[in-house]
Amino acid sequence: MNAAHPNAELDDAWQAYDRGRRPEVRAALPQLLASESAAIRDSARLLQLYLAVERSVAPGTGGRAEALARRCLEAGDVDSAARGFLLAADQSHGRRRAELLAQARASASGGRPAQRVAVAQALARDAVAAKRHAVAEEILQSVQSELVHVSPTAAAAHRSLHAELRKHLPSGRVSPEEAQPRLVAVSLALAQQRDAQVVCDMVARAVHDVLDVDRACVVLADERGSRVVAQHPEGGAALSEPALRRCLAGEEVFVEDISRDISSATRSILGMGVTSVLCVPMMHGSEVVGAIYADAVDVAAIALGERKWALRTLAAAAAVAVGNAKALEEQIERVRRHRELAHDLRNVLAAATGAAELLREMDPRDDQREMLDIVVRTTRALTVQVTEALAPHPPEPVPVDLAATARQAVAMLSLDASAEGKRFELKVPDDPCWVRGREQELLRAAINLMTNALKYGPRGEAVDIWVDRSGTQVVFSVRDRGPGVPEEDLPRVFESGFQATGALHGHGLGLGFVKRVIEEGGGRIGIKNDPGGGARVLFALPELHDSGA
Repeated sequence: MNAAHPNAELDDAWQAYDRGRRPEVRAALPQLLASESAAIRDSARLLQLYLAVERSVAPGTGGRAEALARRCLEAGDVDSAARGFLLAADQSHGRRRAELLAQARASASGGRPAQRVAVAQALARDAVAAKRHAVAEEILQSVQSELVHVSPTAAAAHRSLHAELRKHLPSGRVSPEEAQPRLVAVSLALAQQRDAQVVCDMVARAVHDVLDVDRACVVLADERGSRVVAQHPEGGAALSEPALRRCLAGEEVFVEDISRDISSATRSILGMGVTSVLCVPMMHGSEVVGAIYADAVDVAAIALGERKWALRTLAAAAAVAVGNAKALEEQIERVRRHRELAHDLRNVLAAATGAAELLREMDPRDDQREMLDIVVRTTRALTVQVTEALAPHPPEPVPVDLAATARQAVAMLSLDASAEGKRFELKVPDDPCWVRGREQELLRAAINLMTNALKYGPRGEAVDIWVDRSGTQVVFSVRDRGPGVPEEDLPRVFESGFQATGALHGHGLGLGFVKRVIEEGGGRIGIKNDPGGGARVLFALPELHDSGA
């Protein structure tokens, strides 16, 4: 191999490794490690090759692994840096080893879960060797939620280390002093989860470990009934149905020694071989969303009653986390359905636009052509709005001619106005009135205001539409000649979902949408009852000097 080209040597070594020639690669590693680190183009690749071949650091090469780890860290490759510091720590002792493990932990904090778990296990082993069992327990618990993201082998190693550690804890149990910080860590981890199943799995494992029970289960309840969604460890006899029913009704059930309590809630457990049972409801507000169930065989060793506070703490945190996760899942499902509906609606609009354009080419009468023009303009505008709704991000604001927007909205609604025996009186400048905003949202805002005015205006009367400049603003005004808005409701009409007293059918969403659009554009909006009758809505947006501003 040519030492003047260490990167070529590294490429050759990887090719040899891929072809199964590991002895050749192992022989080349010392020369690669002895190369000047600045000459190695990809320190991460060298570390990966080193780990793949040796599985540990050879004597005397820990310093080289540390140097490569620092280069990986400088390059932003935190995963490789954490692995390098761990390799270097394997050849170090005492304070130096502790320093390298601390650097590995700091690097892993920004990397993948597998690296954080590996570093935590190394730190925990050191703590066990130093007989600092509580510290080791805290370290392992800090990455407990990461186990669902690592390989089965890594997770099994973690559980094995955890089981070994528990042998050193007093009475085989986690002490109350050690349980409290673990509960805090689990509660914080639950708050970050967005998957209800992951939340329940974490809670079942935490109850099993913190309370040191033989079995821990999480039961969820909804309109379809109750079901066990997580259990640790898996298997075993069925749960006590009477105890669960009482718990899901909001009652905490605790039986310290079933042999001394033969009530209806516990008779069904006598044949299960367990001694203690604790079942705590999960309350989300005033609603019972589930229960946490735990049982144990050795009541003298477990003293389950001493840990009721821990189960209550987890039940409260789990109920909030499950409620939030379910709400998010429902929201995601609603968004998915809305996107599917929008996609199908876009296809229908395309078909309607095509049909109207085809009819226009058949030499219709002037009145028919006018109606077809309105249909084409309306379906095209709706198609653009639906397309924007399907996009991952809203379009950027652009210069919009508010006078042209008013004309377009009037044209799109003129057939509706005529059908109701009403009309629009439009007064806009001949020259453009430029503002900045999202074109389709401003069009929808104008249509919302005009539709409201048509709904409340009396038959035979006009709806006044007015656009003009006022100082540095462009003002848009819509006035109907209906009954107006009750004075006490005026301050709330722009609240989403609010409907004024005597309001006609609707959902109260239109004016809230208009307010959001105008305020996002840096404008303001208001409503008042006109002295001549009816209500007038005005909004103002900052004027742009030209369309390129």
